[in-house]
Amino acid sequence: MNINFKKALFPLSLLYSAVVQTRQTMLSKKAVKLPRPVISVGNISMGGTGKTPMCQFLADYQHEKRKSAVILTRGYKARPKSLPHLVSTTDIPEECGDEPLLLARSLKNKAHIIVDPDRVRAANWAMDHLSPDIFILDDGFQHLKVQRDKDIVILTPHDLESGWNRVFPYGKWRENKNALQRANFFFINLWGRNIDDVKKIVRLRPELGHTQACYFNVQICGLKNIETKEIFQNINSRPYIVVTGIANPEKVVKSAESFLGYYAHGHLPFPDHHSFENSSLKAIKAMAREAGVQDVICTSKDAVKLKPIPGLKIWETETKFMIMDGMKDKVLKRIFQDQLS
Repeated sequence: MNINFKKALFPLSLLYSAVVQTRQTMLSKKAVKLPRPVISVGNISMGGTGKTPMCQFLADYQHEKRKSAVILTRGYKARPKSLPHLVSTTDIPEECGDEPLLLARSLKNKAHIIVDPDRVRAANWAMDHLSPDIFILDDGFQHLKVQRDKDIVILTPHDLESGWNRVFPYGKWRENKNALQRANFFFINLWGRNIDDVKKIVRLRPELGHTQACYFNVQICGLKNIETKEIFQNINSRPYIVVTGIANPEKVVKSAESFLGYYAHGHLPFPDHHSFENSSLKAIKAMAREAGVQDVICTSKDAVKLKPIPGLKIWETETKFMIMDGMKDKVLKRIFQDQLS
């Protein structure tokens, strides 16, 4: 983007920030308290930061503790026949959205996922039909219509560095840095960066000083064939391409290359939440043919929408959510203290 044009957006950014702050103040005064504890997972910036794996991680933990969690999500691009919509593993992504479907399949028999822009309505429905112990509010930091007991905000190295406090349309932040005071926990997605280097940056941001920052990585730990569902640790050094329909796709390419130990022969990026219709499948096959490969690697989010392509093996990345510095037990205890005793 032209630097002069970028600078011209700064006044609009200030106006946008003021409007958002006024709206958030009004909403917070009318916020509804749900009948069960609420843990919100959100971010300050637009795009992918790791909210979905964080929600899965928290719900998994509750299942281990024999507690029932319900994840409340608006379901981006979802078009269910009725609302609220309880997501099933057999749903199609066009009905419930790709991320809710991914959560439903990843958390099968462990947690429930409900799609509804009206989270209060969804919570009341859940109380009548599911009797949960706790609600997890997906992408909830700006959704101030609902009171929350704990507010988790996920940040990335880009948020902390060149993206810091650059509010839309000047940057990708949804609110200015003052909003971070609402957070109870900061989770920093390292994106493979050195943790000590990122900690130095965090120490330069006084707005993060009111609570301890936690650090995590989402690492590839295996590859699952989308047709056979078999899981492998490698593809026997065969050449491959990477296909993505997510925000920040370059991180997936680097993760795949790090996991397999050699470079991809190509990367075909599509927009976030891409639907992968026939034209997209043809484009994937064309790139694979041009690169001379039969193996295609994609994310779990993309795998719920991708159909098998004759002549190609499509591999979905299996990932592991890892809290660094041996802080997992301590962090989880702090998040859930006094909530589910």
